[in-house]
Amino acid sequence: MKKYRIMAVALLAALVTLLAAPLTAHAATNMRSGTTASVAQGETIDGSVYLAGSTVTVAGSVHGDVYCAGQNIDITGTVEGDVICAGQTVNVSGNVLGNIRVAGQTVAIAGPVARNVSVFGQSITFTGNAVVNGDITAFGSMLQIGGKIGRDATVGGQNVTLAGTVGRNVVSYVEQLTVGNGAHVGGNVDYTSSNQLQVGASGSVSGQTQRHDPPKHEEKQQETWATRVWGVAYWFGATLLFGLFLLGLAPRSFKSSMPLMIKQGGWALLAGFATLIMTPVVAVLLMATVIGIPVGISLLLVWGVALVASFAYSGYTLGEWMTVHASWKLKLPRFSALVLGLLALSILMLIPVVGGLFGFLALVWGLGGLTLAFGRYLKTRDGGKEAKAKA
Repeated sequence: MKKYRIMAVALLAALVTLLAAPLTAHAATNMRSGTTASVAQGETIDGSVYLAGSTVTVAGSVHGDVYCAGQNIDITGTVEGDVICAGQTVNVSGNVLGNIRVAGQTVAIAGPVARNVSVFGQSITFTGNAVVNGDITAFGSMLQIGGKIGRDATVGGQNVTLAGTVGRNVVSYVEQLTVGNGAHVGGNVDYTSSNQLQVGASGSVSGQTQRHDPPKHEEKQQETWATRVWGVAYWFGATLLFGLFLLGLAPRSFKSSMPLMIKQGGWALLAGFATLIMTPVVAVLLMATVIGIPVGISLLLVWGVALVASFAYSGYTLGEWMTVHASWKLKLPRFSALVLGLLALSILMLIPVVGGLFGFLALVWGLGGLTLAFGRYLKTRDGGKEAKAKA
């Protein structure tokens, strides 16, 4: 048994080291967190920058990529690489020479983008000042696509309005698609909807317009509110049982990850996203060698367990935060925090359109908390060994 624990620790240590390498490669000035994390106007960052905070602003110049997470994100400066961010409100009005990949409740693109844009959110707006040279992919509830899109637009949501110019084709899966007054589509419009395309008096489509009815089996078997509730209830029960098992097996892991997830929430999201993406990559690289095959398979197994566990840690942390701020004194505090947090996450996941986004953020947040907590554990353990050696 001890042998397997040592192997698991070694695998996690290797993973944390590999994930931390890209971050530590930059100077500390390129990693900023706090209530406000910013690149000030007139400031230049020679490389990529990592920002996490309640308010994130980029008003200066970044000669690399911008990775950020926060409640309110505002990018008005120049970014020579990509913008990869997640937040509640995301506004990008600066000059981006790479791609934009963002997710948020409310997202606005209001500046020039040299390449492509991928955006997911509840309310998405491309203002009249937006100029995207490449393609856009946008999915949300309410979409307003203004400005100028150089190539293709792939969009989906309840209500999508084209208010600017799309250079080539539009592909949409939508409840209602509208080409507004003054809007122009240079190519074809291919959309799946139960409703006909609405074209304003001065709107135009140069190519062909083709509508597809939603598949009949989808119309008959459309997900009802009852089935959604049942699915989330099943998730709640399964996650609660697994969370109780983890609370009994490793209670200290919840205590160590919770403050990191609350006080360093932005970093937890970034670390979780990096762990989610990079772990399979590292595992495949390890399995490319004969010696590394067992290690790569083991790493994938640990990663899979961590993905499932991440929801329990997110729920527990959210429940603890709610309990503290409400000044509740509950019996069985750990159990109560887990139940309360998972119940809150379940309600958020039932919200139409953005429920899936809340679920994804919970997964990434919990996974990041585990990664940060394990990284701190390794640092503390190594520091204790050094202290003993000096003594």
